[in-house]
Amino acid sequence: MKLSTKLLLALFGTTILLSFITMFKIQQWHREYDKGIYKGNENWIVKEFPLQAFNSLEVGSHFSIVWHQGSPMVKIKIEENLQNLIKVDQTGNHVFIHYDSLPNYRSNGKIIIDVYSQTLEKIHLKDFMEFNAADTIRGPKLELELEDHCEVNMKIKLDTLLLNMYDFCELNLAGLCSTSIIRMSGHSQLDGEETKLEQLEMQMDDFTQANIRIEKLIKASLKDHAELDYKGDSVVADIKTRDFSNVNSD
Repeated sequence: MKLSTKLLLALFGTTILLSFITMFKIQQWHREYDKGIYKGNENWIVKEFPLQAFNSLEVGSHFSIVWHQGSPMVKIKIEENLQNLIKVDQTGNHVFIHYDSLPNYRSNGKIIIDVYSQTLEKIHLKDFMEFNAADTIRGPKLELELEDHCEVNMKIKLDTLLLNMYDFCELNLAGLCSTSIIRMSGHSQLDGEETKLEQLEMQMDDFTQANIRIEKLIKASLKDHAELDYKGDSVVADIKTRDFSNVNSD
């Protein structure tokens, strides 16, 4: 047998051996990783948390929230063996829904949380949250803060809206508001085409996008690559732009 043939066979054998070793190591790492994961058992339950009246809500970490107007209550749809990982804490008017710790877990579907209260005056969402308002949020004032990849759909009827959006958050907003103060940053997006905002003051940082309807007055400041589309009749506009920012009005 030629030397070159022997070398090729040796190289082929070494490649096969290394492939088996790599596959074994990957399987071993996967088993070690799985040891630290809480896995859902596919036995879905609804766990209820009766509460006192509240108007402030804080939630974080990969939940899907649906808000309803009703008697104070939280209902969590979750797999039975994961139920103790989630806590609902109330301090006065403030409710905080969170993990008891920060475990690795694997659910076989969305963890859906139905939240009931008469109204909400403060909402703070963070870390890959979904939030949908099944009913219109009404009141004199709402403070809404969204952080880190939150997706929110809501309808409002307010005197005042204070909105802060950060880090790839998306808000679909409809309804009415007299005075709105909005701060957007970190590639956040606001779709407010179905709103009627009488007076709006807003700041849009780099790479943010907003589409809104104005009734009377807009005062805005746009930084690089921000995009603002607004609609309205007889609107008084005071808008400051920077390089590569863009404003369109109808």
